[in-house]
Amino acid sequence: MQPAEQLAQRFLERHPDAAAEQLAALSPADAAAAMIGLETSAALALFMRLPPLAAARCLERLAAEQATAILAGLPLREGIDVLNRVDPQAREQYLAALPARIARPLRI
Repeated sequence: MQPAEQLAQRFLERHPDAAAEQLAALSPADAAAAMIGLETSAALALFMRLPPLAAARCLERLAAEQATAILAGLPLREGIDVLNRVDPQAREQYLAALPARIARPLRI
């Protein structure tokens, strides 16, 4: 990892409020690119601070494994808010990839 990437990753991990504000201003593709490689806990901290529509658009651009890990860790209300804004086909794919005990309450 390049020094600039390390610095950006540390910023995202250590300053989630400021980072989420900056990510929300980026295109969904750029916001998702910034989250690649983040630990799930750091990504969750950001997703809980992003507006639901920005979080949904970012989620749609992440690898399926990372997206489902984030959905599995979000509190129920935030998970529903994000999934309500995701493309219906992608929503079904995420829900199918989650364990039933997590997916069932997220179904809308």
